[in-house]
Amino acid sequence: MGEDEPRVYEIRIHDCPTSQEALALQDPIKRLLCPDPDHAPPCEIPWSFTLAAGDTGTSTALVLGVYTSSGRAAQVADRVRARGRVTDRRCERG
Repeated sequence: MGEDEPRVYEIRIHDCPTSQEALALQDPIKRLLCPDPDHAPPCEIPWSFTLAAGDTGTSTALVLGVYTSSGRAAQVADRVRARGRVTDRRCERG
């Protein structure tokens, strides 16, 4: 059975007390996703970061967006799971 078509998946790292603490998680996660920053583009799995409100209403979530298959998105989520509480969600296409 083959891989599904690539889509955008959100990997959320929850419960960061401040935006600054959420943003500080970007560099270690970047190194997990792209250990060689000098490689020829594009990255194997395209990715980007943004911030969102956390579950508690007073916390911040770092949102990692990846464009890949569901299986690869799950692998990426497993790799960043040690950085905090992670939930995976596929963004619905409009």
